Amino acid sequence: MSMKLMRKYSKPLMAFFGVLLMVTFLVGYTFTSGLGSRGNGFILGSLNGRSITTGSLTQVRIDLRILRYLRLRPLWLGGRSDSNDSLQFYLLLNEARASGFQASPDQVRSELRNKQLLTVVQHLADTTQYAFPAIAQALDDLDTVNNMVNFVSGAAMPSRPQVLHFMSRLFSTVKVVYVQLRAANAVDHVPAPSQAALTRLYQAYRHVFPWTPGSSAPPPLINGHRYPFGFRFPDRVKIEFIKLDRAQVRKNMRPTVADVQAAYHYYLRHSSRFTIAATGPATTQPAAHELEPWNQVKERLVEMEINRRIDVLFRHISDMIMHLTSKPWVAGLSDYSRRLPRDKWVSYRLVAKRMQREFGYQPAVGFLNHWLDAGGLSAFKGIGSAVYRQSGFPRQTLADLALQVRRLEPKPKGLALLLHLQIGREGPVLVDRHGNQYIYRVVAVSKAHDPSSMAKVKKALIQDAKLLEAYRGAVARCREMAVQAQFRPLTAIAKANGLNFFTPKQFGELQVVEDPYTGMPVLVPAQVSTMTHPLPSFTKAAFNLAIKLQSQVQHAGHAGAKSTVSAHPAAAVPVDSRLEAFTIQLIHSSPMPAANLSNVQSLDRVIRSLTQSQAIQFELHWLSLKAVSARVGFVPAKN
Repeated sequence: MSMKLMRKYSKPLMAFFGVLLMVTFLVGYTFTSGLGSRGNGFILGSLNGRSITTGSLTQVRIDLRILRYLRLRPLWLGGRSDSNDSLQFYLLLNEARASGFQASPDQVRSELRNKQLLTVVQHLADTTQYAFPAIAQALDDLDTVNNMVNFVSGAAMPSRPQVLHFMSRLFSTVKVVYVQLRAANAVDHVPAPSQAALTRLYQAYRHVFPWTPGSSAPPPLINGHRYPFGFRFPDRVKIEFIKLDRAQVRKNMRPTVADVQAAYHYYLRHSSRFTIAATGPATTQPAAHELEPWNQVKERLVEMEINRRIDVLFRHISDMIMHLTSKPWVAGLSDYSRRLPRDKWVSYRLVAKRMQREFGYQPAVGFLNHWLDAGGLSAFKGIGSAVYRQSGFPRQTLADLALQVRRLEPKPKGLALLLHLQIGREGPVLVDRHGNQYIYRVVAVSKAHDPSSMAKVKKALIQDAKLLEAYRGAVARCREMAVQAQFRPLTAIAKANGLNFFTPKQFGELQVVEDPYTGMPVLVPAQVSTMTHPLPSFTKAAFNLAIKLQSQVQHAGHAGAKSTVSAHPAAAVPVDSRLEAFTIQLIHSSPMPAANLSNVQSLDRVIRSLTQSQAIQFELHWLSLKAVSARVGFVPAKN
């Protein structure tokens, strides 16, 4: 009987289970993303004798995902992992509720009067699985924590000496001249390093990843320096791919009668899109409209039809390629396919030739047969910039997906949790900004590891040793020029040595800008006109010279005429992370204008800035997972 029912209702049942499976995937991802195989029952620790499991964090996980979409994710979260952030938010929320900081319903209603926020909320509710009550709950929970944060961080006001010191830093300015020496410019003149130098550098940095200048964190402090060296290999992959080239296909396509007919039908059906205001004598009547002539829009609409044909062609080709390449793979119990020997994989070259026979177009086949890390994958032209778009998820690039295969990420998270990426299996189809499509697979992986010997990184090691020697030479030379500049202008020293010098516009140490999200004043390092990015160590050294000059003048006034004052003090500024060195000479110093002391508006702005600055520093410590765990008595489980 059951078999008859199954046969009779097989199609509707398959449709139902298909939808159920899709919902399960989405709900599972929303509720347990980042948990790997732990599940909701995994014990994280205890709070007041009550076990806290991964399931306890379900609501705050949803909160944080919604807040990320709304761009309201709290800045004080650690950000190291989704699990830690969720636990931190959960403990803070419990602490805030227990302390009576529960948000009122009016708070959320008041926030949603902001049209910009309301528009984003409506878009989120319309385009994702998150309903409005869940969004309102996320805002309510954030307000509850923020009520506690604002109460605690706003309790202390800065003292008058703090304000005056802060105003001095904010409103005082200096003018300098400087010389900049880069190690990279002199590395070719450095002799080959000794074996001892290579060994010392290798031993110091063999466990360190190479540092990138765009990183938000500085290089690690090793032996008193923050050099950007590192010889540890990051996660890397090799890939091969098939490219469906839109421009190449378009070259071989000619407009057909069917294209013209379809374009004309579109023109008639959507005539309102092709109306123009009629010209004629001005009247008080509303402007009449007339239809744009067919001949003026024909070429554009026919091109649109050809693009539709290409879209259909690409969809058929990519579907067939994915079908053919998946045939040898057998699904396993863990939703990953069973591992398949390389010689059993379907050849991309043979697949491309079959596409030529089936569709009259042979896609290109590419092989990236060298190890590529995230930077190398992103830099590769074409496929490196292609993305996979999935509703409800951030756009994923090749680097995002290829480095999340199972061998590299045994506990997948995010989209990788749904896709079950693995070596040899095709990832999702990627599309670049030109409409080209890419089907790819990871063919080999290399997990992050230390080099087994100096020989493995010999080329990079020699280059970095030469850079280090060139940098040390640049620092020594800048210090020598700083000594000489005590007696004559740095500009003259630079000219005598054939060096360029820079004279930026007068600048301050700090500047106050308005945060685009909160509208609150935020302190940032001041920008020096001749530099691409602010360099805090450079600015600090320039203002230390101004303080030094002021101290010398005061000392000379007390000691009498015998005391000497250096009119334009100078200093050397080494910057380890950038392998650059500067010699700075102070030309002019402008202390804080006295008018700012009595300017109520300026004083109020400074107090707000100082309070905000102190609050941010306070929040980073007081709201940390470590601090809140200690306050509320959370005891991590010993797993």
